[in-house]
Amino acid sequence: MHLNKNIMTDRVLTWKMAIENGYNPSLYAFDGNDIPLGEYEAILEFKIWAKNTMGISCYFVQKNTGKKFRLTVFRQPATKAYTLDSGGMSFVESPVNCEYLLRVSRNDKRRIVFEKAVTV
Repeated sequence: MHLNKNIMTDRVLTWKMAIENGYNPSLYAFDGNDIPLGEYEAILEFKIWAKNTMGISCYFVQKNTGKKFRLTVFRQPATKAYTLDSGGMSFVESPVNCEYLLRVSRNDKRRIVFEKAVTV
C-alpha cells in the first residue's frame, strides 16, 4: 500500500523510494526454490531498479496462494529495453497493481526463467 499518494504508481522505484512508500521487499521470496513455477495469475505490486545488474526487480503476489515473490527482468543488450527474452511489454512502463498471467520455469542450470507476462 502506498503511503505517499503523490508518487507515480507505475514507475520503477529506487530502493529508498519503495521503503519510503511503505513497501517491504524483504517479504518477497527471491530464492529459486521459493518461486512458484508454471503458468498462473499474479499481481505486480511494485518495481525497483535492480542493485547489482541492469534489470528491474518485479514484486508479485500469486493470486491463488498469496505467495509473494520477486522476478527480475533484464535489459536486453540488442534493444536496450527491459523486456523478457521473448520481447513483449517494457517493464519500465508496465502497470502495477494489475493482474498478469505469468509463466515461470527453470533452465538446464536450474535457474529461474521468467518466460511470459501478459496483462489479464
